[in-house]
Amino acid sequence: MTGRAGIIDPSTDDLIQWAAWKWGIPTDWLRAEYVVESEWRQSTIGDLARVTPREYRLYPPQARVKGKDEVYQSMGITGVKWNPSASVGAGTEPLRWKSTAFNIDYQAATLRYYYDGDCNWCSAGYHAREAWSSIGGWYSPQPWNNPGALEYIGLVEAALAQKAWLQAGF
Repeated sequence: MTGRAGIIDPSTDDLIQWAAWKWGIPTDWLRAEYVVESEWRQSTIGDLARVTPREYRLYPPQARVKGKDEVYQSMGITGVKWNPSASVGAGTEPLRWKSTAFNIDYQAATLRYYYDGDCNWCSAGYHAREAWSSIGGWYSPQPWNNPGALEYIGLVEAALAQKAWLQAGF
C-alpha cells in the first residue's frame, strides 16, 4: 500500500507529497526539512550517544560504532530518534530505518501533534497553531522554542528558500 491509488513504486517525493496531504502540512516545508535532516537519504544516521553495553546490543548494527560504547540514535530520511528505554521514539524501531514511508509519516504526524496543541508535556510558551515552532519541536521540543530549535527552524527556512530538490542531480 502506498497511500495513493495507482502508485506501485512511489518515489521519495511521492511519499513526501502523500504525508503532506495526509497531515495538512505544506509539501515544500517537509521537503526542506528532509533536506536539512538527510538530503532525502533514508540511510542517514545521526545523534551520536554513549550507551551501556546492554543498550548497545539493542540498536541495529548500522547504528552502532564498532569498538566503542556509542550509537547513532536517529535514523532515516527525517531523523527519527529512538532509544531502548522507549522514552524517545517508542514503537518506531525497526520501521524508522526499514521504511521511508513510515519514517516520513511518523515525523509528519509528530509535527501535526505539536501544531494541533496536543502536547500536554511541552513547557511554558507552547501553544497550538505555531507552525514553525512545531518544526523546531521536531528537532528539540524541550523547552519549547529553545536555541537549538530556533537554529533548526532557520536551517529549514534556508533550505526552503534554496529548494535543493529542484536542482539537477538532487
